[in-house]
Amino acid sequence: MNLRKLLVYTRAALLTASIFVPASFAQNFTFDFTDLADGVNATGTLDVSAGLATNGSVAVTGSAKDIGSFASYVQNPNPPNIAVANVPGMGGNVDFDDLVTHLNSQQVFDSQGVAFGSTYLGVSSHGTPLYTSVVNIWGNGGGSYTLAEFDSTGIPQYNGTLSLTEIPEPETYAAILGAAAFAYAMFQRKRLRA
Repeated sequence: MNLRKLLVYTRAALLTASIFVPASFAQNFTFDFTDLADGVNATGTLDVSAGLATNGSVAVTGSAKDIGSFASYVQNPNPPNIAVANVPGMGGNVDFDDLVTHLNSQQVFDSQGVAFGSTYLGVSSHGTPLYTSVVNIWGNGGGSYTLAEFDSTGIPQYNGTLSLTEIPEPETYAAILGAAAFAYAMFQRKRLRA
């Protein structure tokens, strides 16, 4: 076997492996919550791994509080159990569990949902993370969702719809490129034989 054939087979093997062996099972999404009745819109990003939200951000517009952007995702320290976050002066906790169902199912978040905090203030004496304000988005079933903005002055809630769109990862583009390169290698192989 000559060097050229060896290179062709090596490339084909590496490209095939890159197609069939995923680098990770994490998915990245954009989401859009819309409450047409009140004119509230929330857009953001969410990273999901093994059915759990792991990172993200949200920006809320048109709400009574108009808190704005929440770059800080509130992470559940013990998923899938319910976790809590708190806003000083609010008089209660924000419950969330970070569970995200499959993209093709109607319900994306369960009744506890995901939480995003504005400014991290530390932890309470009970170990609860503290934020200046928290946005919690949860599912009500049947494609209905609620967005609530928690801060020390109140908790307005908005009911609406949620759409979740997957962002293709670089691995997806690498797999497409790998398949094209594999096809080209096979074409070259046949051409060299002729």
